[in-house]
Amino acid sequence: MADEATITPEGASALARWAGLRETLPAERLAEIFEGVQQVIERLYSVDVEGFEADFLQPDTRAR
Repeated sequence: MADEATITPEGASALARWAGLRETLPAERLAEIFEGVQQVIERLYSVDVEGFEADFLQPDTRAR
């Protein structure tokens, strides 16, 4: 049984069909791509945005 976080080739094919994408790549390659996208999204959600907001919502005094 595959790890729940792993996207199987069958799951990748189903996801591509659901999203309306043409399956021009082998299912194994689609699974690798979707797995990479999932990892990027997980990293983005784990970023602490509090520091980002403090940096970018405040006026930049260096520009003066």
